[in-house]
Amino acid sequence: MIPGTAVWFVAFVALLFAIPALREHDAMIWLWTALAGWLLGFVGLAIYGWQRAAARRGSRGASRMALEEQIGDAPSEKPLMTLFPSAASRRAEPLGARR
Repeated sequence: MIPGTAVWFVAFVALLFAIPALREHDAMIWLWTALAGWLLGFVGLAIYGWQRAAARRGSRGASRMALEEQIGDAPSEKPLMTLFPSAASRRAEPLGARR
């Protein structure tokens, strides 16, 4: 979450220097998109912090996963084969066969 928020901020600042070109090409939407991405990143960080605090308090509605990771940690990497089993690993059936 933090890297994404930072990237949106960098994009916003870079686009601030390009405002004349953005106006010339009627592309100001890029500036507002970067600003919205940056601000929504802060909303996401606030919700994440709120969930962590609730989980620490032991609130029943809190996500327990919030306690297991640190803010800014990369998600655990799983091999793609476990996420997306290939067609070769499934049992081959003739076309038109019914189960």
